[in-house]
Amino acid sequence: MPLPSLVAFIVGIACLVGAISVGAIYAVQNFADFQAIQLWRMEWLLGAVAAFLAAIVLKRNGPEHK
Repeated sequence: MPLPSLVAFIVGIACLVGAISVGAIYAVQNFADFQAIQLWRMEWLLGAVAAFLAAIVLKRNGPEHK
């Protein structure tokens, strides 16, 4: 795996860990807290998807595919 692709993959894994840890760190006290936590999870998961897609694109456009 090329280095840029590997870095993007590791960033994606870190974003997944961030999404999981948001639920473990913050406790829900009311509905507004629940909505805020879900929004944070969605943002972390969106970052993970973007990083994984970047890893795929960088792998396909690497020097061995030219």
